[in-house]
Amino acid sequence: MRSALTQAVRATAGLIFVAATVACVWELANGKAPVPHTGVLTCVWAAALLSMARPVLLLVYRREGRRRHRKRLHHDSAAGVPLEKDLSRQARRRQERFEELPSSSGPEGWVKARQVAIWALVLLCSLTAATSSFGPPDPPDTQVAALHAAGAGVSTATIAEKPRITHLHHGDEDDERIVTGYTADLVLSVHGGPDRLTAPDTYTPREPHTGQEVAVLWAPDDLSLGGHVGGRQELLRYAAGDWGDPVTDTVMQWVPWVLFAIGVLALGLPFSLIPYGKLQRQLAWSPVAQTAHAAAALVLAVGVTPDLAGCSASGITAVCAALAPFVLPVTYFCTGGWALSRMPSVE
Repeated sequence: MRSALTQAVRATAGLIFVAATVACVWELANGKAPVPHTGVLTCVWAAALLSMARPVLLLVYRREGRRRHRKRLHHDSAAGVPLEKDLSRQARRRQERFEELPSSSGPEGWVKARQVAIWALVLLCSLTAATSSFGPPDPPDTQVAALHAAGAGVSTATIAEKPRITHLHHGDEDDERIVTGYTADLVLSVHGGPDRLTAPDTYTPREPHTGQEVAVLWAPDDLSLGGHVGGRQELLRYAAGDWGDPVTDTVMQWVPWVLFAIGVLALGLPFSLIPYGKLQRQLAWSPVAQTAHAAAALVLAVGVTPDLAGCSASGITAVCAALAPFVLPVTYFCTGGWALSRMPSVE
């Protein structure tokens, strides 16, 4: 039974790692897709439920280990083997804990590499929770959203009729002679499309005129939606459902990864490379530490569910959503600190 429990505990650890990694990579690669992100949500909750199952298995494992330990002590006592009576109760419990630990499944370098990988995953989960909490940006207006939903494309069009100017934009409110833009209702003739397509409330920096060529976003299957005029690259992004700003997207693409690298170096390496292999195993096989990790995983799962499911957060889910980007690193930092504080009494 003890061997089966050992394999079950190790299997849950591997499955948690795989499920969490898939969830993070999937969400970061597909975060701009419309919600719900059902596949990511499934992986998140699979990792959370497995995390909650792990401390239960560890409690059963530890209980079985203590039963075997006491059975051996009873056998030694009956055989006349002298017992260490001078040990305090706390020392005996500590000895039991370390005797319960399974042997390391690999050389020390492999054990440390796994610890670095775990810390990297913890920080990756935190990064993913932080980025998913922003959610995909909203479309610029309801017309663009409706055009995208109707399968819009981008074409070149010509202004077919004299534009009707509805508003003049002034850069200086005190000097109405300075015009910085125009809002107009346009009637367009789409190249390779309809001869008449309306584009209401179109903003242009220069006064539009008949015969001018513009880029327009329009839906061939629903001309009643009209057209949306703008820059071609911007309209191509709208047609693809990308509402983000290129500059902001670039910043958001690189800054989190820089913070991720700093976090791995500042937190992952110190806790992973300490020369106390037995202590690291004790932390990995501690029901108390793993219960704390499971609670953190549950908070994160509850916190990211509204964003991934496309619903609003309220009450306890709102609290968990606020904690989601921080709960895993803080919890692992605290349990790692607890392990480090026990180093002098271990070796």
